[in-house]
Amino acid sequence: QHLRGGLHREPPRGHCSGEGPSSGRREVVNVALLAAAGAQLPLFQTNRALADDFEVFYGAANPPATYGGSARTTKEFARYSFKYPSEWKEDNVNKVEKGTNGTDCRLTGSLRNKEKLYVVVLARLGEDLKGYSVTDVERALGGIAVSDYELQDAISAAGQVKFTEREVNGQSFFDLNLVGGPSTYLGSLTNDGYGRYYAFFITASPKSADENKATYEKIRQSFRTFVIQ
Repeated sequence: QHLRGGLHREPPRGHCSGEGPSSGRREVVNVALLAAAGAQLPLFQTNRALADDFEVFYGAANPPATYGGSARTTKEFARYSFKYPSEWKEDNVNKVEKGTNGTDCRLTGSLRNKEKLYVVVLARLGEDLKGYSVTDVERALGGIAVSDYELQDAISAAGQVKFTEREVNGQSFFDLNLVGGPSTYLGSLTNDGYGRYYAFFITASPKSADENKATYEKIRQSFRTFVIQ
């Protein structure tokens, strides 16, 4: 690691750097400074992904008629889960959000960074997990955006939306990034194969999305769904 301005000093003119006890003292001071600098380096690593101060949110995926309370449940009864920074707080979802576009939970982080996370759960009976394709994802994203004007704006600002498919335990997750609007979106859409469709979104200011990219990606990658039979 290099420290701003460096640590090496040239000896005063007229003094030979290899002679006398002062040279030894300078070497000792330099070694001490390097050791102290090394101890302080973690203070400058601001990305929160380097710290493991995360909690697990277990979501209930409650019916549309339920709203106004917490979407949390226990691990045993969870239909989805994700990790999130412990300082983020859950907001109650209102009747319109729950009934119109199926928002099941919402968490907020830093207001200055415009950090928000929300999960949309839709009953899409008849979709087969193995037959699930990117075409279904595009159609689903468009349907969700109909009742989410901020998502509409993000899609319009991003232009063409590209999806990246990843597989977790045989289940396909389609990730997308929406960049170019007032807020950057990191999303993931998936079908559990048993009648529920999930859309997971993290939003933040463009600056925060860039600075905390690893943290937000860690949150997105942690999203899972479960089937209760």
